[in-house]
Amino acid sequence: MPKTQLSINKKGAKILIVEDNEINKIVVCEILGENECDLKVVENGEQAIDAVLKEKYDLVLMDCEMPGMDGYEATKIIRDHEQKGEKLARSGDKLAIIAVTANAIKGDRERCIETGMDDYVSKPFDPVELFEVINSHIPAE
Repeated sequence: MPKTQLSINKKGAKILIVEDNEINKIVVCEILGENECDLKVVENGEQAIDAVLKEKYDLVLMDCEMPGMDGYEATKIIRDHEQKGEKLARSGDKLAIIAVTANAIKGDRERCIETGMDDYVSKPFDPVELFEVINSHIPAE
């Protein structure tokens, strides 16, 4: 696929990838890594919360089903911190959280949005769709 189709609006975008599956981590990092992004990968919800409380990100790609704390619970806790006035995003008041999940049946998208996630991409994802969703939540330079 041409690189022009797969580019992020903001050079140096800082993205947190929350994913427990090794192959999925490699795929996402390979796709996003060609865009000069600042990527950090963690494996579960606890690590995601710790990461966003220590550093500011432009966007989080959140797996929903993980051992330990899942993406739904992690998102709720992140949103609770924001409700208390903590600024967790690099720009704007709200950290963009995108669900990236194998759950693709009716109602899954709604559950993600109700939990506090901003958008949803189902696995296996189309790279063009992933970039469209990311770009809709990261402001252009």
